[in-house]
Amino acid sequence: MTGLPAPPSRAHGRPAAAAAPARLDGLAVLLPCLDEEDNISRAIAEAGAAARRVARRFEIIVVDDGSRDATAVIAAAVPGVRVVRHPANRGYGAAVRTGLIAARLPWVLITDGDRQFDLRRLEALVEVCGAADVVVGRRVHIQATWPRRAQRAIWNRLARRLLALPVRDPECSLKLLRRDVVDPRELTCDGPAIGAELLASALRGGARVTEVDVLQRARRAGGRPRRLSALVRALRELTALRDTRPRLPGTA
Repeated sequence: MTGLPAPPSRAHGRPAAAAAPARLDGLAVLLPCLDEEDNISRAIAEAGAAARRVARRFEIIVVDDGSRDATAVIAAAVPGVRVVRHPANRGYGAAVRTGLIAARLPWVLITDGDRQFDLRRLEALVEVCGAADVVVGRRVHIQATWPRRAQRAIWNRLARRLLALPVRDPECSLKLLRRDVVDPRELTCDGPAIGAELLASALRGGARVTEVDVLQRARRAGGRPRRLSALVRALRELTALRDTRPRLPGTA
């Protein structure tokens, strides 16, 4: 993949470490899914190929969030893949928490089961791990309709302002983090506010956070329209997190 800016060298939090690891010691790839039977096989294959390139050991965890299709059945048929199921749909945030609890290896990659992120870009995230505990994807050239892009821009601005987050795209669901920088049992959001809550929690604990530009591909199959009720719930969750904002130098 070409044409992307170089990864930023500045991290927020503790002083930067010296050098990035050549390969991660262990990586858990989390794939939260809801009705992704048309995508899950390729998503697993892409995750496995990417993990082999950057980690000595890896595991793939599919969290099926109450799918009504064959997502879980297809995923469970792939050797070595762990599937954790929610009997009913609980929300994206709940699926991320479940995956974090299930992860056993020291680094965790959270990505989407709909294959919107090209994991051939994973090396760029790993390259900055020596200077960061959390690497957040920052979407460029987003393949989405203008209402969805506007919605994301407003959401990210609110998240940054309410929680004093030093990143431009906290909603981006592509995140690479050390498993020990957050306790998933202390996270509360069931909806998309989980990304902002995770970052706020990591920063409160002194984690170093940085961003890397990533491309988001257009969805080719599956997916559900985002309901107004889900957006309202997400805004409520985000507003409720105001008291948990990290105290960083230069923030109010």
